[in-house]
Amino acid sequence: MPDMSRKPVKSLLIYTKNGVFVRSLSEFLFQTEIILPLFSGLLFVFFSKEILWFRKSLFGILRKSPGFIKNLYLWVRIRHTKKTKKLRRIGDEVTYQTIRAHTYFILFIGSIAFYLALISLGPLKGMGELPASMQYVITAPIYFFEAVWLLQTLNARELISSRSRLKL
Repeated sequence: MPDMSRKPVKSLLIYTKNGVFVRSLSEFLFQTEIILPLFSGLLFVFFSKEILWFRKSLFGILRKSPGFIKNLYLWVRIRHTKKTKKLRRIGDEVTYQTIRAHTYFILFIGSIAFYLALISLGPLKGMGELPASMQYVITAPIYFFEAVWLLQTLNARELISSRSRLKL
């Protein structure tokens, strides 16, 4: 029979309190490097219409700017419009762009899960003691996948809405 008089060894996520194992899930979940990406992702999802309005307002300001900025803006806008008009007639391409958006979302969630595992299993366990700028550098892949996912989602939504305007 094993010796039960020994105190249990501290685990990575579980610690002992008066001989009873207690899991500190709230302490684990309320860390800056976990909450910030989740919060910003949810913020972008729920406020996507406001973000689009801000984008259109910003482009409205750019339209009234000096010549070289205005020309650059018009060039980007025309190029994007031509690309959208070309791709909206191809049903497979619209489906492909939508699938790409979903794939980037899976990569985004996967990167969050990967970092949660690294933080809970030890290699990044002491990340909370690092300066905030270093934490942002370490978690930069999460922000990258989030940005790519959001841009691709906007592109797919624009293609879908443009396709619905076609009279097929």
